[in-house]
Amino acid sequence: MAATIIEVAKLAGVSPATVSRAFGKPDLLSERTRGAVLAAAERLGYTPNRAAKGLVTGKTGNIGILLPDIVNPFYPPVVKGATDRAAAADLSVFLATTELDPRRELTVAREMAKQVDGLVLCATELRDDEVAELAAQCAVVLVNGEKPQLPSVVVDTGPGMLEAVEHLAELGHSRFDYLSGPATSWSNERRMSFLRRQADRLGLRVEVRGPFSPSYDAGTVAADEVLASGASAVIAFDDQMALGVLSRLHELGIDVPGQVSVIGCDDVLPVGMARPALTTVKAPCARLGRAAVEVLLGGATEVRQQSYQGNLVIRDSTGPAVRRRPRGHAAPRPA
Repeated sequence: MAATIIEVAKLAGVSPATVSRAFGKPDLLSERTRGAVLAAAERLGYTPNRAAKGLVTGKTGNIGILLPDIVNPFYPPVVKGATDRAAAADLSVFLATTELDPRRELTVAREMAKQVDGLVLCATELRDDEVAELAAQCAVVLVNGEKPQLPSVVVDTGPGMLEAVEHLAELGHSRFDYLSGPATSWSNERRMSFLRRQADRLGLRVEVRGPFSPSYDAGTVAADEVLASGASAVIAFDDQMALGVLSRLHELGIDVPGQVSVIGCDDVLPVGMARPALTTVKAPCARLGRAAVEVLLGGATEVRQQSYQGNLVIRDSTGPAVRRRPRGHAAPRPA
C-alpha cells in the first residue's frame, strides 16, 4: 500500500500541511525542514498526488496535443518526440484528433485547455481569434503552422523542395507535376511556393494538380492525371500520396523511373522498402514534438519560430527523363 501524507508527516516530525508545502511551496520552508520531509518521503516511497499538488501550485502537470489525423504517418513520430520529452519532465499527455474538422478542433481544444498547462496544435485550421482565445487560457505552441503572437515549431521543407527540382533538372526533366495537398495546409502552400520559384529559376515547367487529401488512395487517383498530362516526373505532397502513385503506375505497367520519376515528402514511412525505393524530402518529425514541449516548458512566452530543415534523400524512384507517350494516353481506371 502506498504511503500517505500523514505517515510522512509522522516520520519527519512535522504536520501534514508542512509536507504539502514541501512539495507545493518549498520556498516557505527552511532547508532543514524540507530536507527532513523529502528524506521521510523517499524512505517511505511517498509520491504526492498530482491532482492535490495542482490545487497548491495551480499547475495540472498535463499537456494536450491535437492532431488532424492520427492515421497520417507524419504525426506518430511527432507524438513520440513530444511524449518522450514530456515524460522526462514528469508531465502527462492528453491526445486527441480533429479529423480535419475545425469545429471539432475548437470544441476539443476548449475542453482540453481547462485540463492542461499547455496545448500543442498540429497543423491547426482554427482562426487567429480562436487560437488567441485558447492562448488566453493556457500556453499554446503550433506545429507546422503560424499565427500572430504565438510560438511555432515547423519543418522547413523549402530547401528540400529546391533540391528536388534541381535533381529533376539534372536528370533532364523539362516539366513536372506537383500533387497538391489540402488547400488550407500551411505546409502545402510553402512547398508549392518553393517548387514554383526553383522551377522558374531553372527553366522548368510545373503544373499543380489537386488539391488532394494526403492519402494513398488520393495518390492512385492522381496518378491517372499525371499520365494524362504527359509529365515525365511528379512530386507529391507527402509519401502516402507518392506511394499511391507508385502503386497505380505499377498496375498500369508504367516503369518507374524509366517512364515517370516520382518524389514524395516526409520520409516517415518505410519508403526505402518500396519498389522502387522512393526518393523523398526527409522531415525531422520527432524533433518537432520534442521542441514543441520544450517551448511549453519554457512557458511559451516568447514569440518565436523554430525551424528544422528537410533535405532530399535520393533513392530509386527518380531517373533520367525519357520520351513519354502523347498527352491523354492513359489506361482507364478499372470500374
